Amino acid sequence: FLMFPLTAAGVAAAGLAARVLGWRVLHRMIDEPLGRLMDTLAAGTFGFVVFMLALTLTSVRENFVETEAGVATEALELRQLERAMETDPADRRAALVASYARAVVDHDWPALGRSRPALAPESTQALAQLRATCAGDELAAVGRIEHLREERLRRARAGAPPLFWAVTSGVLLVAACMRGTTPATRGQLVVLGLYLAAFGLVIALTHEFERPFWGWVSVSSEPIARLAEIAGK
Repeated sequence: FLMFPLTAAGVAAAGLAARVLGWRVLHRMIDEPLGRLMDTLAAGTFGFVVFMLALTLTSVRENFVETEAGVATEALELRQLERAMETDPADRRAALVASYARAVVDHDWPALGRSRPALAPESTQALAQLRATCAGDELAAVGRIEHLREERLRRARAGAPPLFWAVTSGVLLVAACMRGTTPATRGQLVVLGLYLAAFGLVIALTHEFERPFWGWVSVSSEPIARLAEIAGK
């Protein structure tokens, strides 16, 4: 949660520093008509950053929602497979479903939340053991579960590349610097600081959504954990 105020404060501080630097460097070099032009261009540049952040936030939010839906579907597939195996009281394979589900919760979730998301070898081994005991429709169900598992990994890695954030931050600082063609009052600096802090909050929220298995906003493992509890009984 601290990432939100820290990012907002960091963006505001960097932007205000760029604004002050712009005044010290530009005001002696630019006449009034060019200064008005730069103010107009700065407004357009801020608008471009807003547009880019809106697109990115929408994209990562959709990825987050689809990840949640995929986890729910994976839990349903596991539950259906476990029920099919429970039809025969002598069939002990349902315990393998519970073992895999526990491995997903205990090992996959932490591995997917790392800076470099991955699938845990413990869950890979548990899935291989489950697959080895299945045939026919059950094997097809295991194939669907494996596909959903790979989808979890793909979506965990679907965030914006570092270059995007570097370019966006650079454009935002350039826009703040271009505001430095005229002297700023304390009130203007406060308003600009709040404006830039709002950008920081959006950036922090986008960063939270683009890593669906890590952070304050994250996909819950509860559907699969609940399945593991039920199947283990």
